[in-house]
Amino acid sequence: MARELPDRNELVRMRSQGWRLEDLGRHFMIPGYMVWTILTSEVTDDEIEAFFRENTP
Repeated sequence: MARELPDRNELVRMRSQGWRLEDLGRHFMIPGYMVWTILTSEVTDDEIEAFFRENTP
């Protein structure tokens, strides 16, 4: 079953509220590097979700 990844806008909002990358990773149960990838990526949320769905065991 694929994990549901957070929306980029939601992550940006949470970061502006003071959430740290590690906290976001724990909250969404994904590694911090995935949070950072979503925040900094120029690809669409659908492309990100498809990539992680295909590349996450």
